[in-house]
Amino acid sequence: MKDVLEIIKRVFKKTKLSTILLLFFLLSTNVFAWFVYTTKVDSNITAHVKAWNVSFTVGSTELSQEINFDITELYPGMTDYLQKITATNNSETRANFSYEIISASILGDIYQTGPLLTSEELSNKLANDYPFKVVFNTDNQLMESHGGTGEFSLSVTWPYESGDDDEDTYWGNKAYLFKKSNPSVPSISLVVKITAVQVEE
Repeated sequence: MKDVLEIIKRVFKKTKLSTILLLFFLLSTNVFAWFVYTTKVDSNITAHVKAWNVSFTVGSTELSQEINFDITELYPGMTDYLQKITATNNSETRANFSYEIISASILGDIYQTGPLLTSEELSNKLANDYPFKVVFNTDNQLMESHGGTGEFSLSVTWPYESGDDDEDTYWGNKAYLFKKSNPSVPSISLVVKITAVQVEE
């Protein structure tokens, strides 16, 4: 015990008063911060937070919000491609249901949404600038609480005769050459973000 006191005395003699005050200040600040933090946590535990649970499903498979769609074959007269995703709102509040196109690859041409190209502009481009039509749709933008649903759908169609023979020939040849050079790469690849946002009531 005598040795310990002797060590403490030596430390105090060699340490400046300003250093001791700084250490005391830091210790007291940390204790205060810990107290505030634990107080906030405790007060949040007693509050009622409304449950928020939206599941995205294709059949019985649950999906995340960002979804990849790959269309392997693309040619005039192709079998129509249709994919549907159902969102079920299991929460206590209503939800706005929407989608945003993140990116699209069409026969190797890549489009990325951002400041220069919005999701809506890209959607219009995919629906109107090619002889094949890539169409996005949602059937219900406001899902009710406790089991309300919304459905997102993506369709890709290319009739045997789209009404423009030159376009069909040009894009048909391009699709054939792309697939010949890239047999393992999808002709169309899309990344879409599907979102459900809680409605304040």
